[in-house]
Amino acid sequence: MDRKPLWARFYIKLESPEELFRLARAAGWTLIFLYPKRRTLFMTDRAGYFYYVRLSDGSPWMSARFAVVNEFKGEVRPSDVPSTEADEVSIAIIRLAGISPAKRKTIEQKVTGAEADPD
Repeated sequence: MDRKPLWARFYIKLESPEELFRLARAAGWTLIFLYPKRRTLFMTDRAGYFYYVRLSDGSPWMSARFAVVNEFKGEVRPSDVPSTEADEVSIAIIRLAGISPAKRKTIEQKVTGAEADPD
């Protein structure tokens, strides 16, 4: 039986990085991926959804290592260290050096509209 990968079914662009981190927290994710070359933060799930947001030049999220989500105040902020506060949750930002050629074409063309280029 020929089956397509589930993760590539739906591409959902979110309004802001804060929305992506709120979604990650609600879904129980503890990490988000950052592809600096294309200034894209993203996460995927097993149901086939690819959630992403493009960052602007000079965005503080480009250099942050964690997103700290305050669940009571509804605030999200970038940070270089995880929070130890009881009412805050830290989500790691994993920086990607590259994406394999087969997946790069799918991600870059569908999400950014750009052609794939070798690293």
